Amino acid sequence: MWFVAPADAYGRLIVSNESLTYQYEPKTATVFSDAWSQSSPGVTLDLDVGKVVKNYIVEQGPSENLAGRQAIEVSLVSKYTGALAERLWLDARTKLVLRRETYNADGSLETKTEFDSVRFVNDLPKSLFDLTVPAGMQVKQGTTYGSQGLDAAAVQSGVHFRIVSPQALPDGFSLEKTSLGTQGGVATIQLLYTDGLRDFSVFENDTSRLPALDSSASIDVGDAVGESANIAGETLVSWNVGGLNVTMVGDFTPKELAKIGASIVP
Repeated sequence: MWFVAPADAYGRLIVSNESLTYQYEPKTATVFSDAWSQSSPGVTLDLDVGKVVKNYIVEQGPSENLAGRQAIEVSLVSKYTGALAERLWLDARTKLVLRRETYNADGSLETKTEFDSVRFVNDLPKSLFDLTVPAGMQVKQGTTYGSQGLDAAAVQSGVHFRIVSPQALPDGFSLEKTSLGTQGGVATIQLLYTDGLRDFSVFENDTSRLPALDSSASIDVGDAVGESANIAGETLVSWNVGGLNVTMVGDFTPKELAKIGASIVP
């Protein structure tokens, strides 16, 4: 896969063999090691077909040729707003997603990903998936994850503050899972919400400290003033309230996240 990235991100990459993940930070000559597949719930989720069918109308469109292969177009339209949320082009034979487009609430195109060439092979060398650390770089333990659960009560005992859930959720969204993680010695709770297609996470800790962002803009979240930024295609909104730092991450606009965040009241 090829990505266009800003100049200051040159050399930064994440490599995973689905057992271990290495995050390379060349500026600090550091590789952060995480066993994400074993313990981390992830910031986002895979597509949940059951919830998608519950919350979206699935429409099949015409077929066309993509990357030299016959593709079937599938559109996902919100049952609540009637807005087109996502469009997929699936390889008719393998069901591989050859093109994916996501749309904002106003109908404008948000993201587009597409393969322009596909080649299937019967075997790949094992060495291709071996994770190695270049000479001169140090390995550090990344984020560690503790308990997980299906609601806030399952992880409440792991922190000294009261976990606060948003009271106003977008139509079709519900809590999928919770987790307790520790990064830099700070215990942080994650609440992950989804409607099967879109998702967002709420992170809470008791530092009352906004995350360090290279570029951000001020945003009102209820009575608080926070910061918003776009990181790797995801919107981040962070603010302090009631002695907590609350950070939300998801494929929403800053105003949409701020509206949800205003209902998080300690």
